[in-house]
Amino acid sequence: MSRSRILAFIALLAVAALVPTASVAQVGNPFDHLKCYKVKDPTKAKYVADLVPLQQPPFQVEAGCAVKVPAKLFCIPVQKTNVQPAAPAAVNGLQAQDYLVYQIKCPKSVGLTLPVTDQFAARTIGIGSHQFLMVPAFKQSNLCRNTVAGAVPPVCGGDCTDPLAKCAVIPGTTTCGCQRGCSFDAAGTCSGTCPATGQTCQIVSNPGQPDICTCAPPFDNCHLEDPATGVCGGGCTDSTAQCILDTNGVCECVKPCGSIGIRQCGGLCQTPQEVCQPKPDDSGCECVGTQPQPCGFLPGSEQCGGICPHNLVCVHTGPVPGGSCACGVQNQ
Repeated sequence: MSRSRILAFIALLAVAALVPTASVAQVGNPFDHLKCYKVKDPTKAKYVADLVPLQQPPFQVEAGCAVKVPAKLFCIPVQKTNVQPAAPAAVNGLQAQDYLVYQIKCPKSVGLTLPVTDQFAARTIGIGSHQFLMVPAFKQSNLCRNTVAGAVPPVCGGDCTDPLAKCAVIPGTTTCGCQRGCSFDAAGTCSGTCPATGQTCQIVSNPGQPDICTCAPPFDNCHLEDPATGVCGGGCTDSTAQCILDTNGVCECVKPCGSIGIRQCGGLCQTPQEVCQPKPDDSGCECVGTQPQPCGFLPGSEQCGGICPHNLVCVHTGPVPGGSCACGVQNQ
């Protein structure tokens, strides 16, 4: 692949990563850009796949696309700062992850035009021929593992390639593994692990509401003992979790600081002055001391920051520019 084509593709990613998904409420995720490196991949193979776009129309299903391995690029999430001259607008995207990029060849499609908006302008672009396929990638060193060498029981942490799975101790062992909790599988049946011995994953139907998967019989006894004082009591299935009061006035079992999703951290730290956040080398989560600043705009910037309780994060809400900061659930 020529250098000019690689550079053109990287420029395309810098714009495409900024385009918001229609009708999705966006919040402040700074790492919504992708920076790509040219790579030397020793793997060689050819595959054929059908590519099904999320947006139909204007895009159509493309059958029989040839995917050529080795990968040409490796892309990582980044944020850009100090843009000169200042961009005329701001667009929040979805938090990104690592990707490997492969050349593809699909049957020829009819050209189309598409109106898009990013930080630089609102305009209509022409869609050309197929070029690349971006495939989610995971650094091996960051996958599910015992984060404390030799620890028994293990301290499990890291990414799972299955977005519905969590890194946890495999029941009856001292080994960490990616385990899917009780949820619907591809066949539409309830499957997955339950936290307590004797529980089974089963469908629960309620009139007028969608069916859900749940572990039964219930085990956690975390409950509000004294509404006047907000004191919680009762046990938690996970021996490492604590029964505490959340921001909605509900008692819940909250685990110590750890992974709650791909490159996302949450949970309890030892003191209120600490926050649970990803380590700088992307190798797990850690509690880091911070100024006891409540959730709000950081001084001299439009980026939100500050302390939120439990698994919540300080995120941007409302229009950009403008809006405000609030404790909520970050986009994934």
